[in-house]
Amino acid sequence: MTIFLKYSFLLLFISLNYEKTTAQSTQNEYTGREYTALKTRLAKGWNTWNYKSVMSHVLLPEGFSINLSLKDQSGKLLEDALIGREHYGSKERVSAGPRAYDGSYTEIEVEWHSIQMRVQTASLNNELFLLISPLKWSTGDSLLISPRMQWGKKGEIRIDGNLMIGKTETNTIKVYVNIERSTTTGNYINTSLDKKIAISSAKPRSVAEVEKIIEKARLTFESARPKFKESRDTYDALQTVLAWTTIYDPNNNRVINPVSRTFSNDWVLFGWDTYFAAYMLAVDNKDLAYANAIAMTKDITSKGFIPNVSQRGHKSEDRSEPQVGSIMVREIYRKYPEKWFLQEVYDGLLSWNRWRAANRDVDGYLVHGSDPYDYGDNKSRSATLSGKMKAAKWESGMDNSPMWDGAVFDSTRHLMLLADVGLMGLFIADCHSLSEIAAILGKTDDVKELSGRAEKYSKKLQTLWNDQFGLYLNKDLVTGEFSYRLSPTLFYPLLAKVATVVFPAY
Repeated sequence: MTIFLKYSFLLLFISLNYEKTTAQSTQNEYTGREYTALKTRLAKGWNTWNYKSVMSHVLLPEGFSINLSLKDQSGKLLEDALIGREHYGSKERVSAGPRAYDGSYTEIEVEWHSIQMRVQTASLNNELFLLISPLKWSTGDSLLISPRMQWGKKGEIRIDGNLMIGKTETNTIKVYVNIERSTTTGNYINTSLDKKIAISSAKPRSVAEVEKIIEKARLTFESARPKFKESRDTYDALQTVLAWTTIYDPNNNRVINPVSRTFSNDWVLFGWDTYFAAYMLAVDNKDLAYANAIAMTKDITSKGFIPNVSQRGHKSEDRSEPQVGSIMVREIYRKYPEKWFLQEVYDGLLSWNRWRAANRDVDGYLVHGSDPYDYGDNKSRSATLSGKMKAAKWESGMDNSPMWDGAVFDSTRHLMLLADVGLMGLFIADCHSLSEIAAILGKTDDVKELSGRAEKYSKKLQTLWNDQFGLYLNKDLVTGEFSYRLSPTLFYPLLAKVATVVFPAY
């Protein structure tokens, strides 16, 4: 998510929520089983779960997949394809079409060398229907169709003519390819691209049958989408982006939404990006909203804060990101008030709140920082830059913002010596949100603690008001001078409900 989108999202959130009241909680008691049930509910059926390729269609929980690859007339191979990877130097171009979160309908177009094709799928009652429609090709271009077991899942694979069979510990999956001419080489079926190709599980079906099933799935998906009269295009874009980033994380047996597949390499969760994604998913998908907020919170570091970044084998143990978790959790809960959800995330969010006040406070102001941390053999940028100014900028979530230009970095305490209006505004809002959650959970001592912390930093934030300029401003904690570098984050005291809005009389 770009800096502009983060600014815009938070300003929109301010405008929509300044006067919002808290919904009443349900009386459901927390049992600890709901999160397991949620993960099981999400990780099932045919879908493009594989983070490596949108042309890989995987059946969960079995882990059996049907993978599409392209081979051009010169023998070059495109084994995997991802949306946006051309920006990373790859040659394929993938145009994302509609995609249901649960994989009941998906559509993409792939262009690579002389090949262009449309891939549509439908998933119904654990059956897969896949249609490849060639749009452009040259003689000698071909499609490779291969069955695989993903992520080390146990199973046996066999190809018998145009039939692909996967035997897993719990299931035998049969997938039929409806083509007249093909060759079987090793572990894949090779076919030309001169006609439409239909693939179906359970039993063989004609191209016409698969086309009919897929068209019905498309119409069902489109009709089920929420109808927003004045913002339909916005919703469609939001839902499509989030749907195509819905993947399966086999290392933690969970369905999540990383910032993008191309950036992930495996899977990557970023602190506030993931909480924002959870909030956006709450528009129409409670399970994914819950799943992402819980996943990010459970990736808490050993020091007790939510990391800037978390991925397989690595967390940013030196730095966090701005406090938005409890704000987003509270809003999700207002729409879907199930108390077990709050129970899953509360301890982690409270720990994060306490950590911020204890580790990023300079004379009562909150600042960004990066703690020196031994990452061992990890050669990531986190390992080389921990404890330095660059990593402290990353903790802001806005990385190279010009707000930090000229700020002094204390190399002893490893803190950026700039009082940050936006950071303090979000932290105070975090205290208020977490206090509301604590009250719902009956944690009266925590309510008192959080309310006191909110009051303390609210008073300090008021000292960053510049009456002459008419705005809250960041302050250089070395010189005591205000910074006149302007940013939307200077309006975040509205989120903290510290500022008042005065409209001039005309």
